[in-house]
This record gives sequence, C-alpha cells and structure tokens, in this order.
Amino acid sequence: MSVSEGYCSWLTIALLSLGFAISLAQTTSASPQGDPIQAKTQVDIDTTKFNNLIKDGHASEALSFAQQLCKKSQKEPQYRVLQARALAAMHRFKEALQAVNQGLALAPHSLSLWEQKAKLSDDMRDLKSARQASNEAVRLNSKDPTVWSTKACLGCF
Repeated sequence: MSVSEGYCSWLTIALLSLGFAISLAQTTSASPQGDPIQAKTQVDIDTTKFNNLIKDGHASEALSFAQQLCKKSQKEPQYRVLQARALAAMHRFKEALQAVNQGLALAPHSLSLWEQKAKLSDDMRDLKSARQASNEAVRLNSKDPTVWSTKACLGCF
C-alpha cells in the first residue's frame, strides 16, 4: 500500500467515525424476497464485468465493452464513467476527460461523473479543475462519505 492509499484509508475511517456513516439499508437494496444479490441492476452487473476486465489487465477490451454500453444506453452516466476509467487505464487522459464531459452534457447532476472528472483532472495535474469538480460533487451530495474521501485524497480542500 502506498503512502497516499494509506492516507486515504485513514481519512475514510476518520470521516466515517465523525458521523459520515451510511447504514447498510442505504447501501444495499434488497429484492422483495430479501436477497440483495437478486436486486442488482444491469448497470451493477455491467460494472462488475468491467471491473474484472480492468483488474485482469484487459483495458482495451474493457474500453470496447464500455463503448458498447454507451451506445446501447446513451443516457446512463455510469457507462461514461466506465469508458473514462478504461481510457485512463490506457493513459489516454484527454479522451477520458472528453468522455466524462460528454456524460455531463447528458447528466449534469451525476455524482459519479463529477467524481471521475475530479480524479482525471488531478491525474492531468489540473488542480483548479479537480477542485471545481470535487466541489460540484460535494454540492450534489454532501452526506456521501465517499465524496469527502475523494475530495481529501485529491487534496481539494
């Protein structure tokens, strides 16, 4: 674990202990039968497949998959996030930022797109843009501890 990962883990724990807690009921949705596995959406299933491709080092295959998803469901912001993550994994940061901006044009209130924009801007060393994007994410959902954790890990205070 790198120093920054350790810091981010510590910070996340600190934020949670200060009251930025999420109950299990808020983070999982159960099916009528009470089985959270059956309650997964298609977006969750697609994201899991994408994450496995990235984890296994198949960024170009993950990008193709994300692009297919974007074509199939143009208004789903999470698919733009996946596309941007695949491009970033391939060090194609400008294209990744374009994908995020395209997504924001369709879904300007997408928390995940604003968080992704903050991360990409930070990767590109555009700290002003990273700060603006993380501030927008906080504005959209200040009660989400992951928003604050991302903001802190990017040094956007």
